[in-house]
Amino acid sequence: MTPEDLGFDSSRLELIGQAGRRYVDDGKMPCSVVQVARRGEVVYRDVYGYADVATNRPIAADSIFRIYSMTKPITSIAVMQLYENGKILLENPVSRFIPELADLQVWDGGSPDDPITRPAARQPTVRDVLTHTSGFTYGFMQQHPVDAMYRAQGLGTFGLPDYDLAGASARLGALPLLCDPGTAWNYSVSTDVCGHIVERVSGQPLDVYLRENIFAPLRMDDTAFSVDEPSRDRFVSLYTPAAGGMQRIDSFDTSHYHQHPTFLGGGGGLV
Repeated sequence: MTPEDLGFDSSRLELIGQAGRRYVDDGKMPCSVVQVARRGEVVYRDVYGYADVATNRPIAADSIFRIYSMTKPITSIAVMQLYENGKILLENPVSRFIPELADLQVWDGGSPDDPITRPAARQPTVRDVLTHTSGFTYGFMQQHPVDAMYRAQGLGTFGLPDYDLAGASARLGALPLLCDPGTAWNYSVSTDVCGHIVERVSGQPLDVYLRENIFAPLRMDDTAFSVDEPSRDRFVSLYTPAAGGMQRIDSFDTSHYHQHPTFLGGGGGLV
């Protein structure tokens, strides 16, 4: 079967691979993996570059990548499954499932060390945490004093938390919101809160719920919060732009992703 059989122009598809390969040849990315499918048939695949540049380990079609914030739609699917099954309503306050997040306050001035707060006009709902209109934030945002308060508590940073989702909720409950829920959009730990809602409602750890209800039915056999031992050699190293090219910041063989994490980051923890 050719791409044309499924409505594609082979010459145009090839331009996608060329773009990825150009980024690799220019030293902007270590690798490029592109796949296009329709109706269950792969019509185009281009695999180019290295899983680890220093050791010249070639990338492969089945290499395993960190997916970071693409974890968010998967966690959100889990929440919507609970909604579909009548376990939650979008209008339910989050505190119905996570009491640690009841009676949240809103930032009203002051400093990170001495904040002034006021009661929220209303409490965040399931809809708010699904749509990032909850008033939560990320510590790495570096834009607001509340962000600094998150960093002081190790919340929403690029570090490796030693607490679980319940511990994150307890820390969040002691911090002010950026704004009243439903009044503004702000990228945030909201989807981690979604993950903890899944845990509280289902009675299962987030990784177990996702495996049984999403990954197994969809045959997403390589999707998890860590890389198991048989898959170690398929994991890719992580690079970031640096002067004159790229810098490796997490090696495929020594990465913390080879250990199961304490914090099951519903907002960014999957590979």
